[in-house]
Amino acid sequence: MHVSLVISAHNEGPSLSRTVQSCIDVLEDMHAEIVVADDASEDGSVEDVERSFPVVRTVRSATRCGASPTKTMGADAARGDVLVFLDGHTKPEPGSLRRLVEDVASADGQAIVTPRLLSLDVDKWSNDPLQAGHGYRLDLSTFDCGWLDPSDMTAVRVGRRRLYESPSLIGCAFAISRQLYDILWGMDRDMLCWGVEDLDFGLKCWLVGNRVLHDPDATVGHRFRESFDNYEVPSEHFFANQLRMARKNFTEGTWRQWLEVMSRRHLQVSEDVPESLWARAWLTFHRRKSSVEQERAYLHARRSRDEIWYARRFGLDWPHLSEFPESSLFAVQELAGSGGPRPSPSPAPSGVPTLVLLSPPGNQTFAITGDALIRLVQRHDAPSLWPGALCHNASIGDLLAVREPEAIA
Repeated sequence: MHVSLVISAHNEGPSLSRTVQSCIDVLEDMHAEIVVADDASEDGSVEDVERSFPVVRTVRSATRCGASPTKTMGADAARGDVLVFLDGHTKPEPGSLRRLVEDVASADGQAIVTPRLLSLDVDKWSNDPLQAGHGYRLDLSTFDCGWLDPSDMTAVRVGRRRLYESPSLIGCAFAISRQLYDILWGMDRDMLCWGVEDLDFGLKCWLVGNRVLHDPDATVGHRFRESFDNYEVPSEHFFANQLRMARKNFTEGTWRQWLEVMSRRHLQVSEDVPESLWARAWLTFHRRKSSVEQERAYLHARRSRDEIWYARRFGLDWPHLSEFPESSLFAVQELAGSGGPRPSPSPAPSGVPTLVLLSPPGNQTFAITGDALIRLVQRHDAPSLWPGALCHNASIGDLLAVREPEAIA
């Protein structure tokens, strides 16, 4: 079985070479290629790897693309039947990489396998066994996540080993067969910067009919940090990634409930973001909406479970099967300068700017100029709007986003 270690990196400093050396030290007699996927590093760390480890293959992005696209770039370049993803600041313990690969084989390639994660002190380059993380939980209503102890997960027998079913995973270290990676459409190459790409990947795995398994006897150290010290994460990118995750994984009714709640939660405005953070995130999301709709269609055609099953399986309060209260139902209309309202069950057509309005908390004023297409996500008891060159006092809704002309598939 051919194995590829895919190490993603961005301005990792000396940690990148140490990560590569640590992998080589613990491979023993296991054959594996090492691929370093670099996200536009400028600190010379990748050049140091290329000089010190000529056997290592490197693939590089000329411009910053983010965590998920970088992992995708590395996976595209990898040749292995099993892919082991590692961050560029990790230290696997002896025998752990082999164990992860064996676990994938024992599961017939039908599961993602995660190790126990220790806190890595990058200055001493030593793992702290007293700071260990195991499984990972995921709340579908907020996408909050956190650690789970083995006692909080279901134990399963895989081959001769006792593993645990984890609701989700953290993307700094995990193993997966190439076959399953491709079935899951890979990591999302259109997610931006950082955030939820690993949660999305784990959720896709469960919903397609596979599992995320945790092996507490495979151990990898990882540098955890309280803040981002080598790059910034724009908030609108993080929320746009959440929108992509929800859109591709949720059925239509769940998506609309989630969208209504999340948009209200993030409608705050500031001097830096006068249009609201959610409006900016929505605009960012729509710029790449065609790819998420394509992936959504692919996944929904192949999966054997849905988010209701997931919530029941892992004891979540939401989503659940129940009758929708009438107040939460949506009546979607589109109005354009060239005509009156028409039903729109599918995304808006391309070619004109779009204003999306969502239920009101109070009186606010917005101006719409030009031949804007007005898309209303509107309650049954709210009045409708009309097209025109200027619309004042749009108090039936909060501004959610103004989209520049582009295709929405």
